[in-house]
Amino acid sequence: MNKRDASQITEDNFQRSMILDRSVMDEEKRTVSAALSSETPVKRYFGNEILVHEKSSIDFSRAKDGLPLLFNHNHSELLGVVRDVRLEKGVLRGTLHFSKNKKAERAWQDVKEGFLKDISIGYRVDKWEESADDDEVRVVNWTLFEASVVTVPADPSVGVNRSQIEDKVMPKKDERSAGNDNGTDLNDENKVVDFKQARRKALVEGREEGRRIESERRDGIEALFVPERFRGGSYDALRAEAIEAGWSVDETRDELLDMVGGGATPTGSPKRQTDTVQSRGNGHIQSGEDQIDKFVRGAGDSLAARTMIEKDDEKRKAARSNEFFSMSMPEMARHYLSIAGVNLNGLGRDAIVSRALSQRGIISHGTSDFAGLLENNASKALMLGYEEAPETWDKIARIGNLSDFKQASRTGLSEFSDLLEVNENGEFKHGDFGDRKENIQLATFGRLFSISRQAIVNDDLDALSAIPRKMGRAAKRKIGDAVYAVLINNAALNQDNKALFHADHKNIVTASAMSIASVDKMRVAMAKQKDSSEAANGLNIPLDMLIVPKSLETTANILRSSQYDPDATGNTRSPNPFHNTFEVVSDVRLDADSATKWYGAANPNLFDTIEVAFLDGNQEPFLESKDGWSVDGVEFKARIDCAAAAMDFRGLQRNAGA
Repeated sequence: MNKRDASQITEDNFQRSMILDRSVMDEEKRTVSAALSSETPVKRYFGNEILVHEKSSIDFSRAKDGLPLLFNHNHSELLGVVRDVRLEKGVLRGTLHFSKNKKAERAWQDVKEGFLKDISIGYRVDKWEESADDDEVRVVNWTLFEASVVTVPADPSVGVNRSQIEDKVMPKKDERSAGNDNGTDLNDENKVVDFKQARRKALVEGREEGRRIESERRDGIEALFVPERFRGGSYDALRAEAIEAGWSVDETRDELLDMVGGGATPTGSPKRQTDTVQSRGNGHIQSGEDQIDKFVRGAGDSLAARTMIEKDDEKRKAARSNEFFSMSMPEMARHYLSIAGVNLNGLGRDAIVSRALSQRGIISHGTSDFAGLLENNASKALMLGYEEAPETWDKIARIGNLSDFKQASRTGLSEFSDLLEVNENGEFKHGDFGDRKENIQLATFGRLFSISRQAIVNDDLDALSAIPRKMGRAAKRKIGDAVYAVLINNAALNQDNKALFHADHKNIVTASAMSIASVDKMRVAMAKQKDSSEAANGLNIPLDMLIVPKSLETTANILRSSQYDPDATGNTRSPNPFHNTFEVVSDVRLDADSATKWYGAANPNLFDTIEVAFLDGNQEPFLESKDGWSVDGVEFKARIDCAAAAMDFRGLQRNAGA
């Protein structure tokens, strides 16, 4: 049996690529059908990998509500979602739905025009089987993580686009030994290092690095021509020449500036400073890392460490050792303007900050690189606040996706008609479904906040971290408000124009204190619920959780965790049938409505109860900035697009309490 590092194989994340089929494209819906993967063997460091494509082999749990669609497997560049992920004749297929954000718009245009042709999946190996006779490795269980539109497809000669894994050298089978898994020992003259394999590894790494650099160069050049004023005619010709001739992003930018200025570099937009510059005709060749790139990265790491947004101890330690950690924000502004070539003679702190905020950016394409640095830190603080907010709505609601702001219908199919007995040579009769529909429509929630020029001059780090962090918490809180409002407001359902909790829905239990008896009434009522056709005897919906106000949280937890009936008196020790059978979810929003009212609910991922939906599945708030919408400084807009609605009454019960 071949010796392979099982822990390493199952810990790595892998990708493999396929070609997009542009013939099945819907431009209006911004969708394209794609074959995502197949059982075609791919050469890995551990052998020839065959990804088994059977339903029992693939973990689809992450694709249930839509698979994230990324760009080049970059988790920070979301393009949309992949829906209807399925197996068809040994091929994994899905429908790519592109969002309308800037990156997704560019990618969609490139897909339509045939510049982006490849789709790649990201996955984890969970279980594999190896052959004793050859290098074939069959992956019999694997988890699907994401799909990506990629600029560089898998190379059949070397396997996959290894953007997340490091290639490794595997020894030949006849060079392995029981005492040495890698089969190579320089101190043993009978064992020979596989120099061919080492050379092949070096070539692979070189090709991958070259592809990465070329991809970044092309993307950087394309980004220069995104503004509408840089499209058409001579601008398109310049872009094409730059890409084909191999110009760097900086060379292309200089030529673009010359074209805009009629042959002269515009005032206030000097050539970028780099470690080494050599002339080349009317342009120049630049080598070494760009100073502004260094500044943006180093200053950004330092601000994240100083504001405690960076939680990783090692990264904070590294940030403390760089040159920007001891700089105040005005000192960073001075450094930025200096490397951008701005004359600082006679400028005070206030003037330097103002100039840094208004200086036209080089790597941020028109907006200030310094303002972009502040936005990046504010965005991190916003996300940190969102992630740490103490919310419970994700426990009681199913997460859904909506592609636009139009009203959408969610259809829930009832149980199928009861099966009928068919006598010998008898006729089979058609059954039918009764369908129900509920509506849900996205809304946008947002606020503005600002970092004033005075706050930057005063090196006020709270303005850069505390405020956006609180905004992140507020965004997550707003989602919770929408979800719990479904229970509190008790609005009418679309299927019958009756309130969610209604006597006709048989989901209102007689008001009583929380006890084994009252919970049991909920359990029985939920199990006896019938489908809309009233065909089934009962749907057997299990009680999964109690949703209670904070005032009843302790009572609910005692009832859940007690081994015996907590209300028993004297020496009576009646067993508690609900011992650890349900989850308790408490929220203070319910206290504001009623301190005694409590609810029972089914698992929202198995039965229709409440859905909270987000635009293209983006659950996190979005941040954008502008130089002074209404203040002297940088103003930020944080927003989130979401909606919550009841999907059905059958999985919910209410008790008004005593």
